[in-house]
Amino acid sequence: MSAALLLLALAPALPPSTVRGVNVTASLIPEQAWIRPGRSLVIGLRLQMAPEWHTYWKNPGDSGLPTRIRWTLPQGFEAGPIAWPTPERFATNPLASYGYDQDVMLLSEVRTPAQVGSPVVIAARVDWLECKDVCRPGKAELAVQLEVTGNDPLPDPRWAKAFADTRARLPRSRPPGSLAASAGAGGITLRGAAPAARDAYFFPARPDLVEHGAAQALTPEAGGFRLRIPMAANAKLPDSLEGVLVADGVGFEVAVPIRPRDSKGGAR
Repeated sequence: MSAALLLLALAPALPPSTVRGVNVTASLIPEQAWIRPGRSLVIGLRLQMAPEWHTYWKNPGDSGLPTRIRWTLPQGFEAGPIAWPTPERFATNPLASYGYDQDVMLLSEVRTPAQVGSPVVIAARVDWLECKDVCRPGKAELAVQLEVTGNDPLPDPRWAKAFADTRARLPRSRPPGSLAASAGAGGITLRGAAPAARDAYFFPARPDLVEHGAAQALTPEAGGFRLRIPMAANAKLPDSLEGVLVADGVGFEVAVPIRPRDSKGGAR
């Protein structure tokens, strides 16, 4: 056996890009077909769930665990945080959890150094919790290999629609009008100066802030709406309200200061 064939035979096998489980199939998908040094690329973790099964958002609500990605990258590469699509609410009275069913892709931006050898292997250990009437931990070791060229990278046409659909599900950075939050007895009121929403729900970024299973009362107001968000018992009021507001099916990022209660229990 030649030295080259011997080295190839001794090289560790590359983990697969897709692992098919009983309830969840996990895939690591690069958006572009190759890497150009110094240019960032986006990697998607796609979770395809069997009917009635779901995984979790960064705040899982009353139960569950958020999906975790632990990257193994070449020297000089850096992976950014997960860009989470707008979650769904799964209610089982008196509790509620936040996450995704059917099909979701979690995006991460990977920054590359100016000097890169070819090919590049991007690997990840992924852990999630999959739930229906019972919950089971899931995990996968995934990897993708990309060539390096000096040409501008092009999107891989096989996945163009999946990435476009995922970006359409990301919360928008600016709500349609100004938002203000104030604290009252037992809850937080979020007011929006925008056309009154017919349906709204606030997904908090913090897991210990609100009563996830409680209803959030939506009230139309002149020039906008008011959403009453019940706080969890013994929750400490933060300086700002952060999370995702879903109004009429569209998600918006929220980060607004909370006006504190005065001595009489009203907002100052």
